[in-house]
Amino acid sequence: MIKVEEPTREQLIETSKELAFRPKISLVVPVYNVDEKWLRACVKSLTDQIYSNWNFVWQMMLRRKLILNRSYKNWPLRTIE
Repeated sequence: MIKVEEPTREQLIETSKELAFRPKISLVVPVYNVDEKWLRACVKSLTDQIYSNWNFVWQMMLRRKLILNRSYKNWPLRTIE
């Protein structure tokens, strides 16, 4: 049997940066009255991805916007009221 080594996460990230076609992917998520733990889980699942050319747009209540903008201010994030 032939043993195949899987690439590391770092190797995959570097390879994804060299792709000839890297479209911008936008994820639009409407949010209303949701527990913050689910919003954090959603954002974490995005930031854990190998592909980096994306942005995250959500529409939410003002209270959540203030909390999340403080927490995630360095991420590619837009909030629509």
